Amino acid sequence: MQQVQAQIDETDLAIRAEIDAVKKSLETSYQGIVAQQRTIAAKLEKTKKEVLDLQGRSIRYNILKREVDTDRSIYNGCCSA
Repeated sequence: MQQVQAQIDETDLAIRAEIDAVKKSLETSYQGIVAQQRTIAAKLEKTKKEVLDLQGRSIRYNILKREVDTDRSIYNGCCSA
């Protein structure tokens, strides 16, 4: 009877050790995923800022392009007469 109880106790310890190992593995995986998510979120924010900056520059470029076109039209109209 004592031998059977010793085997049960040994099996219980092995099960607990395996459960702890699985928990630790899951925790490590979770932490890795959380870190990855933070990195992705930071890259997304950076990309959003870059897009907004590019849009702003594009707007300024188009304004300047229109001014150049207008000035060119005025110059060509004035000097061709």
